[in-house]
Amino acid sequence: MKQHAANGYEILKGITVMPNLALGAGYHHERIDGKGYPRGLKGDEIPEIAQMIAVADCLDAMTSTRPYRKAMPLSKAISIITEISGTQLSSKVVDIFLQLVDEGAFDELRQETEGQQEEKKEEKPEGQQEEKKEEKPERKTEEKKEERPEGKTEEKKEDKAEEKTEDKKA
Repeated sequence: MKQHAANGYEILKGITVMPNLALGAGYHHERIDGKGYPRGLKGDEIPEIAQMIAVADCLDAMTSTRPYRKAMPLSKAISIITEISGTQLSSKVVDIFLQLVDEGAFDELRQETEGQQEEKKEEKPEGQQEEKKEEKPERKTEEKKEERPEGKTEEKKEDKAEEKTEDKKA
């Protein structure tokens, strides 16, 4: 997975009309706090084009359906991008992104991703539907640890194993 940034750089480095494009592909996984890859660049050491691509890549990753999860609503993706601004992502680029959101540049994406959540709600039994909240995330710049759902996978496996054991006993 980490190799795709280097692969992108290699593919694009020969494009002379836009030489910074290869830099953007090659360094879009660098983090403002220096904890990224491939070189651990920090702050302004990261090419500006890579800082922009990093925000776009985060947005796309969160609002796209993956084999292991559904696309998240744009409002949640905006909240996460806002939280990691200043640590993982450039605050300057995130501010510009948020301005574009406020101007309606992502309204179509909002409708698509929020619509998927509405479809999910319709599938739930009546009493279990969640209320839709339209919230504007607060700007945070403090460092936050990444949460990983690894424990959830193990719990699900254990629950299924317990169910099978109970079924055999019955």
